[in-house]
Amino acid sequence: MRTGTSPYVRAALRRLRLQAAVARAEQGAMLDAGVLASLSGQLAEARGAEAEARAAGGGRLPIDQLAERLALRPLDEDVLLATVALEVDPLFAITASALAGEEPRHGLSARHLAQVFAFAGDETLALGLGGSHPLVQAGLLEPAPSSSAMAETLRPWRAAPRAVSFLDGRDSIDPLLDRCGGVVEVPD
Repeated sequence: MRTGTSPYVRAALRRLRLQAAVARAEQGAMLDAGVLASLSGQLAEARGAEAEARAAGGGRLPIDQLAERLALRPLDEDVLLATVALEVDPLFAITASALAGEEPRHGLSARHLAQVFAFAGDETLALGLGGSHPLVQAGLLEPAPSSSAMAETLRPWRAAPRAVSFLDGRDSIDPLLDRCGGVVEVPD
């Protein structure tokens, strides 16, 4: 994302980066309690800053529009934001790679998301990532091209370029449409 990224998106990306760092710290065999406490404190502050930025948007932020139009749950919003973070935040991508023990170059799977969001039980069932998920139906999440033979629970997902630009508040032409020649205007 550009440096003009909205305050809410910056705050959400920071929160996700810290969430992934806490998950990675908790995963480590040689866990330093001081480091984990520091990261957890920073995460709490980041959550507060994100809530303030969201409230300051007064329900007019792009994420609010998507949530209303697609009837998104907070978990769905987090999934979308995490896939956007993979696209635009190198530190989040590196931390997500360390979490799963593999490079998530194809996208984030339910495994990655469960680790980042620290799911402990049936929360993974609530994800419901698949062809019928509202983010997939709206074309905001795309499955990795090489994942068609995978079970939906293993399939990695990426944010569509238009989802990234929309959440950033950019009102430019979709990159796919731009490659086709742009918007066709019908004469009067």
